[in-house]
Amino acid sequence: MKIISTAILPMLSVIMLCILLSFSSMSQAQALAVYTVVYTFEGPGAERSIFSVNSDGSNWQELTDDGTQPVWSPDGSRIAYVSERDGNPEIYVMNADGSDQQRLTTNSFVDYQPSWSPDGAQLAFASSEVLHGRLDIYILDVATGTRRNITNHPAQDYDPA
Repeated sequence: MKIISTAILPMLSVIMLCILLSFSSMSQAQALAVYTVVYTFEGPGAERSIFSVNSDGSNWQELTDDGTQPVWSPDGSRIAYVSERDGNPEIYVMNADGSDQQRLTTNSFVDYQPSWSPDGAQLAFASSEVLHGRLDIYILDVATGTRRNITNHPAQDYDPA
């Protein structure tokens, strides 16, 4: 039984050489993509902060000292998150480096679990705004602050994606 035809061997050699040359001309960063991870750090006193770190473990930094549930915008330029710095959980956004932190929701209800729309123009999130702690899903226009309830019914709705 022939595994590989002798006519194909020279062609395979050329293909393998091209592949090897491609990898040898790539930098280490191209061969192993390094990306930034954002996460919540909860300290011993239950304080929560948002940190970022590169996927190779380098460039570890605190972005905000009061936040949780960080979510990257589709273009990677901003991070939506939840903070209780003003008394109750509200939705905030900041630049990827932690600058320009802005509060997007302002109410006495629990707002959490932000999730970006594919175009980055809106955020979906869960809120207890309607009835006695029941959660519904809301859509928030990031530019205007306009929000609307999209699941107004008696069940609990949360974890938008």
